[in-house]
Amino acid sequence: MMSNISSFQFLARVAQFAAALNLLSPLVQAVKITDIFTVKTSAGGGSCNDYMPQVEAWFKDSLAIASVPIAVASNAVKDGFDNSIQVDMEYLATYFRIPPPDDEPANLKRAKAFMQGEMTLDKGKPWLYCGGGWAEEVEWTAEVRADREIQENSQENYNHGTKLWEIFLGYYTVYYWTRLHGQAINLEERPPFFPWWVEDMKQYIFLPADTDGNPCESGANLASTMFQTAPWSVTLCFGNDGLGRPQLLSDPKIDPITEENQLVSVRRSVSITLYHEIIHLITGSSVDFAYDFAQIVGQEPSFTTGEEITWDQNILNPESYTLFALATYLGEQHADYVFWSGQSKSKSA
Repeated sequence: MMSNISSFQFLARVAQFAAALNLLSPLVQAVKITDIFTVKTSAGGGSCNDYMPQVEAWFKDSLAIASVPIAVASNAVKDGFDNSIQVDMEYLATYFRIPPPDDEPANLKRAKAFMQGEMTLDKGKPWLYCGGGWAEEVEWTAEVRADREIQENSQENYNHGTKLWEIFLGYYTVYYWTRLHGQAINLEERPPFFPWWVEDMKQYIFLPADTDGNPCESGANLASTMFQTAPWSVTLCFGNDGLGRPQLLSDPKIDPITEENQLVSVRRSVSITLYHEIIHLITGSSVDFAYDFAQIVGQEPSFTTGEEITWDQNILNPESYTLFALATYLGEQHADYVFWSGQSKSKSA
């Protein structure tokens, strides 16, 4: 599945990719989930108090798959061209299609540092919720809460009884008032926003009218990253079925790999969804361009754009990282096989 470029060009691109990542050493689990997230454990919607064993198991699995691709990408740029280097180059070619020279591959370096607790995000330590219900929808005519610290406006003080629409006039007039009175706005580009109150962060967020404040309402949704909050936040949807996926990397329902053509994708546990969401945080992008292997490698069009996924999109696409990490992890766990093609292949073949 190598791209149609010369060996020299291929090596040069891989070298730039690895150099930008600063791939030095595997991850180690010396950090706790509470070191990198503010985990809600108090009472109320979104509390993780009853889910901490699952949260810790998801974090453990995400760290497990995060360690191996670093070694694989590092090996791909060693001097020489032996079989192991060729295999590792194939991994990069498959899952990232060798990105063009730019700064974007540094996202993986940042993901590594974040998971090791060596860096914080620009927006601060993100929140982690377990389930929805942590945001409360409010009316535009509601009074602004007394403990609200206004960040979106220059006004620092307001009188008791001030209405939301008076404080956040920009949102109200552009997104709400114009819709009610039928004035010309492009609803596809600028959908009306409505206010929600987040008690934990003491702030209002504004979500489009067609967006529910509970990301776990859909039974198939495993998690969601929200960039409207400050700091950013991740919600894990425990209890949703995950479309029948195994729960953990150690799930007994995952068959052992003893032959060729065993798919990587069917071994994608629910637990490594956390790794997917961490990539969202690192890239700062809320868009998922592709979930399936066939879309990631360009065999099928992206479900988001309807076109073949591009290099730039792939290095922002969380599931590209997740499947790449899982494939290299499986390669470490099963020494007789490689998985760069999306399925098991014998090393001796």
